[in-house]
Amino acid sequence: MRNKISRLLILMGLLVLIGSLFLILHFKSVENRALTSFEEKIEKNEVIANVAKGDEIGIIEIKSISLKNVIVESIEDKYLRYYICHFENSAMPGEEGNFALAGHSSTYFANQVFNEL
Repeated sequence: MRNKISRLLILMGLLVLIGSLFLILHFKSVENRALTSFEEKIEKNEVIANVAKGDEIGIIEIKSISLKNVIVESIEDKYLRYYICHFENSAMPGEEGNFALAGHSSTYFANQVFNEL
């Protein structure tokens, strides 16, 4: 009986580890695709006249913590789960005023973009 319980607990622990690793890799994959897509738009000099929710509006890079990520318009959960998001009512890049961003840290249910801060 003890042997079965021990095996079950080890199996459950492995499943938790594998699930966590899968989530981290999934979030990084989504993040990298968005970053690559936006960098291609920059190279082609594509300009978005009217920014809508979910549009990529910039790239943030903080070398001291090895952070390079795309910034997406809107702080809705479906965007905040994967990206660094821009508060819609704050100034846009290059405008006068406060430019406010949101992102996650220390969670396995969303991207950990600000984990090193």
